[in-house]
Amino acid sequence: SDKKADVFFICPTVFGGSENECNMSLDDEETKENFLGATNMEKGIYDDECRFFAPYYSQIGLAVYGMSSDVCEKHLEIAFDDVKEAFEYYMQNCNKGRPIIIAGFSQGADMSIRLVKECFADSERQKQLVACYAIGWRITEEETQKYPQLKPAAGENDTGVFVSFN
Repeated sequence: SDKKADVFFICPTVFGGSENECNMSLDDEETKENFLGATNMEKGIYDDECRFFAPYYSQIGLAVYGMSSDVCEKHLEIAFDDVKEAFEYYMQNCNKGRPIIIAGFSQGADMSIRLVKECFADSERQKQLVACYAIGWRITEEETQKYPQLKPAAGENDTGVFVSFN
């Protein structure tokens, strides 16, 4: 394909959730339609320039953010396991050495940052990262010190960086 880069997009929160159902079921067709709708709204931004990949994942419900931080984190880890597995599958089977943009909004931004932390520590992979667009999530100074691959963009031509606002 003549498209310049791949986008690995992670959907924002579309699942309400409850105390009894913290992570979205991948068998829930109605929620998957909402997932697809939210993803397709973002997809158009990249269509002309990029190949677009966006996995379903067992995202946490909005209600879970109101629970204790340890409960919330336990369920976020379940969601991230899906994202990471999908990303590794994409890297092994689809990427073929192409430049990558990681993008996400809200919960998707949280997952994007986790992905860069865990999957871009390797310098060869860092060379493929165009940017991580983590919109609607925070990245702390402590995180940028602990994870050198989390480099804030300083200019419009920077690569291997993140762009974020919360």
